This record gives sequence, C-alpha cells and structure tokens, in this order.
Amino acid sequence: MRIRLDEQLENLNEELISLGVLCEKAISRSIEALRQQATLNEEQISDLNLQIESKERSIEERCIKLLMQQQPVARDLRLISSALKMVTDMKRIGIQAGNIAEIVDINEATNGFKPFKRDLNDDGDMGRVRTGNEISEDDTPSNTQTEEIPPIYQLPELGDEIVRMADATRQMVTESIDAFVNKDEETANKVMAKDDEIDRYFVEIKDEIVERLKKSDVHGERAIDLLMVAKYLERIGDHAENIARWVLYSIEGKVR
Repeated sequence: MRIRLDEQLENLNEELISLGVLCEKAISRSIEALRQQATLNEEQISDLNLQIESKERSIEERCIKLLMQQQPVARDLRLISSALKMVTDMKRIGIQAGNIAEIVDINEATNGFKPFKRDLNDDGDMGRVRTGNEISEDDTPSNTQTEEIPPIYQLPELGDEIVRMADATRQMVTESIDAFVNKDEETANKVMAKDDEIDRYFVEIKDEIVERLKKSDVHGERAIDLLMVAKYLERIGDHAENIARWVLYSIEGKVR
C-alpha cells in the first residue's frame, strides 16, 4: 500500500513540475514580446492557457483521488494540500501572463499608429474627435490625422523598467518552482523576500506614469497599457510568493 502511495505521490510531483514548466513558458513568451523578440497571436496564447487549465484539472483530480482512496500520513497530506493550493496560483500565473501577451499583441497590431478624425474649424484648429459614424463621404486625406502611439518597448525609460520588472518576476516564478522540485527552503525564502522588489518596481512605474501624464510626456493609451502590464506582473509575483509559501508548508508543516 505504501509503495503504491509513494508512486502516486511521485506522479503528482511530476505533474506539478510539468505545470510549472508551462507557466514559465507563458511568462517567457510575454517577456519576449515586451522586448519585441517574438510575435504572438491569439491562437498561441489561447492554446497555452488551455494546456495550463487542463493540467490544473488533472492535478486536482489526482489530489482528490489520493485523499479519498489512500491513507496519507501527515507529511503526505501536507504535500497533497500544498499541491491543491499551488495549482491555483500556477493557473493564475498562466492567465495573467496571457493577459500581458494580449496587451502587447494588440499594441503591436496598431504598428505604432492610430488614425483618427477631427473637425477643422474655420481657423484651422482641431475641434472635437469625430466618431466613425460621423465621418462623411466628403472627408479627404487633408482632414484625416494620424496620431503616433509608440509601442511599449519603444517608450524611453518606462519600457526598459517594465522589462526589468518582467525579468525579476520571471526569476521569481522559476525559483519558486525550483524550490518545490528540490524541496529547498532557502530558495523558497529567497522568493518570498524578492516579492518586495517586485512591489517597489510597480510603485516606481506607477508614479513615473502619473508624472509623465501630468506633463503630457507619454501617450495616455500606452500609459494605461504599461500600468496594466505592471499590475499583472505584480500579481504574478504574488502568486510566485504563494507557491513558495506552500513549498515551505509542505516541508515544515507551518503556514507562514
């Protein structure tokens, strides 16, 4: 009976590692897109998220069967309960990485430009923005304006800061999974400490965006994109910290 349980726990461990690899892949793709080193599309993002969700359900079912059909001792119960908690955080990491990729993908689809229509008054000044339904057949290229919207990775300083934050977040995710694989308390504690760094990145980026908006030094639409990306990265860091906490619980039996 014990041998059978050990085999099933080992299979559970392998599935968790596999899910962790998918999460790392999701966030890596997002960071590559932020660096403009990869082209993403909705099909790629959706496929990866489906793999993560499928793996999550498989792990949850395995955990429930272990609890119902086996007689796990305290140490085994800690591993199983930790696994149930970790898969939720891993799934959310995948979803939020996908959200970042979608923002970057839509961002790049505009090719850095956004056309818009405005009314020209008698003095030649720009008036209100006209909606698509208000554009008449008499509109000519002379009153069609093209507003340049720089892609995220081209925004001075802010784009670089986002990439640095993304790299630090990816490292957190990788190390949290390594801590689980190796049952490494030191690495798990390191991940938890690193969350403060991610939080500082978020505050700095948010404050810088606010200052840039006050000075009209950054396009509003891209500023919102940047803030959303930073928030998703901050949440991914929180989930990586949660994984590290559950790794420590599975080892020590204490919830931090």
